Amino acid sequence: MVHLPGSELVREGIADLERGIESVPALLVSIGAPRLRRIGLVLPESAFPSPEMRLYEHLAESDPDSAHDRYNALVRRLVSFESAAECAASASADRGAFTLGPEAEADLLTSIEEADRGELISSEKLLRELRRD
Repeated sequence: MVHLPGSELVREGIADLERGIESVPALLVSIGAPRLRRIGLVLPESAFPSPEMRLYEHLAESDPDSAHDRYNALVRRLVSFESAAECAASASADRGAFTLGPEAEADLLTSIEEADRGELISSEKLLRELRRD
């Protein structure tokens, strides 16, 4: 879980939930709690109710003009973590652990960083590039 995109937010959110602290990370983990539990993470039962609205309101308190963008960015990081965790769990369960070479690992980490910054390409462009290779 340490090297997955968004893992720092999830770790912090779990810790805050355990302490009963309503923080941005705790609300984010509350949003993702059902899927995170299915992945196998152990979460406190004390997830906050209506976490989507509470997270948005919390973000709007500090800067209403950017609350929507920040909310979407946080949810994208959560979804990115969930997807990566599912892939890691699936790879581990289905085929055992795998190791990347240094170049492949560097490429993967670069891609994750680009996605975290929102540097994405459309599905159409991806398909065109895949067809060329």
